[in-house]
Amino acid sequence: SSSGSAAAVAMEMCLAALGTQTGGSIIRPASYCGVVGLKPDFGHPTLEGVFPFSRHLDHLGPIGRSVADAKLVQEVLYPELQLPKRPLKKLCFLAGGFVDQADDVTQKCLAAAQEKLSVQFTTESFPLPEYFRDVHALHRCIMAVEASDIHRECYKENPERYSHHIRDLIEEGQGTIGHVYARALRRQAELKSQFFGNWGNLKEPAIFVMPSTATAAPGIDSTGNPLFNSPWSFLGVPEITIPMGVNSEGLPLGIQFITFMLSLTPAFFEAVEECETIIGFKQCPRLLSQS
Repeated sequence: SSSGSAAAVAMEMCLAALGTQTGGSIIRPASYCGVVGLKPDFGHPTLEGVFPFSRHLDHLGPIGRSVADAKLVQEVLYPELQLPKRPLKKLCFLAGGFVDQADDVTQKCLAAAQEKLSVQFTTESFPLPEYFRDVHALHRCIMAVEASDIHRECYKENPERYSHHIRDLIEEGQGTIGHVYARALRRQAELKSQFFGNWGNLKEPAIFVMPSTATAAPGIDSTGNPLFNSPWSFLGVPEITIPMGVNSEGLPLGIQFITFMLSLTPAFFEAVEECETIIGFKQCPRLLSQS
């Protein structure tokens, strides 16, 4: 996970940091730390020089204190931002399926954010397509097989250097039959095509919105659940998280914006920056405010 990157930005140790995401390791820690995390589209920027974990799922992106900062770093990493066709003024809040697993506090915070955003944006509820029911299992299959292949020699020589959940993942990948992996890759390509085809035909271009995580940050023994993030890593679409509030313990909660476009656009950044201003989250982490 890119937890260290997100924590460093939140504690103002740096202006921005880089993160990598195979499941949810940019969006999730950024949300937990109350900062901005950007996962660009797959392949942009290049992963050259980054040690891989899963060649069909790995992403590289910035973590910053604001959307503007994240955009600035992304432009340095990959300066070829696509030109906008028209402004994005519609927000579709995803509902149903795994999205409903957000806890009550997160759902209430999201509803409050939607109410604020509805003043400047057209907002509506959008049912999560039925084909998303298989996405998590397909993502897990690809990640396990590719991680086990990449780490084969190192794991064989030094298994004790891997955490128990990574050991379980690698051994799961080693035991996966080839045709199951091939089917997962085929389904990934099919669902990408279906995603862009179905949602790309909306009458009005829209941004999809949902909580960044199902809950606030867990205890120190876990980096959290990628349930709300791995589908977007699987599809390779851009997403960004910004803070939207805190729970009763003062832990940050994030809201993520997903674009069905093939790449990041200035229009997407402009819309999310406007959302950032409207939500107006200003509360700094408790440790920092006490320093």
